Amino acid sequence: MYAAGVSRALLWAIGLSACAATVSGPFYGDEAYLRFGVDPRSEAAELAKNYAEHDEQLELRLDGQHFTALGFMTRSGVMARVRVVTDRGIQLALDPQTANALGQPSVSYALLPAPIRDTQDADGDGFEEVFVVRSTPTASCLLIYRVRDVGFVDALPTSLSMFGAKFCPTDLADVDADGRIELLVQIALTGFEPLTPRIRVPLWASQHQFVLRARPDALEHELAREYRARLAELSEARRRFAILNAQRLAIELAAIAHIRGQTPEQQVLEFDNAIGGLVLDEHARALAQAARTTIFQRWNPARPAAPDLVHQPAHDAQRQGRSER
Repeated sequence: MYAAGVSRALLWAIGLSACAATVSGPFYGDEAYLRFGVDPRSEAAELAKNYAEHDEQLELRLDGQHFTALGFMTRSGVMARVRVVTDRGIQLALDPQTANALGQPSVSYALLPAPIRDTQDADGDGFEEVFVVRSTPTASCLLIYRVRDVGFVDALPTSLSMFGAKFCPTDLADVDADGRIELLVQIALTGFEPLTPRIRVPLWASQHQFVLRARPDALEHELAREYRARLAELSEARRRFAILNAQRLAIELAAIAHIRGQTPEQQVLEFDNAIGGLVLDEHARALAQAARTTIFQRWNPARPAAPDLVHQPAHDAQRQGRSER
């Protein structure tokens, strides 16, 4: 009876001791000796060695807090392949493609250096980013990948829908000098051939993505700068009677009005004011009419039927056969 009581007391004491150990945690810091997954840096070194054996040299290596990124160059000197390694292993693998008979163009990938000094968190959201350029024979697009602290890599949506088309960013810059990166979208406005109007817009970081109107004040500052620059060019084009150049600038001024959210009528009016007073020959008048229609209908597809777009600046009636110099 006494022995049984002692046994029960001893078991109770052992159980209490075990519970106390569970609550207090590991005394010797055993977690410091445990490793899960892979070491990104050593794994990246092995990858670089492997590709070097296949005539692809490591051109750029980025070591972040939670990843290592590698950019490889082919023997012919073309950046072609990208790998991003985390403690979960290779989480991003971008490989070059060759053109084929089905119309698939050749594709290559180039890893970019960190755009902000001393950090891989380029947009200041607390997560590291990797920037890659995807190139085909006709175009290049900037791809952005976010590395999470748990080892996953997520692609960020970056396309911009505007002017009846989709565009991708092509450059990086800190346009407002706030220590955070912005994406730059170079928009080629189509439907105005043979004119080649272009406009540049930044995308700002907001809530773990890049969007156009995240900073309305900064956007307006950039648009105002672009607007002033084109007005100066337009003044010179009008002075030289450079009609085609003036029409291109008129389209770009209308595009700025579109980005500002002005009505289709205001966009067309911006175009008309820019070329008002110029003497247009038959070809230039046809281009102007087509431009008005494209601005009103293609840029603003949800609008009702266009008004009378046959309007020409009053001074067209005074055309004197001047040609572009």
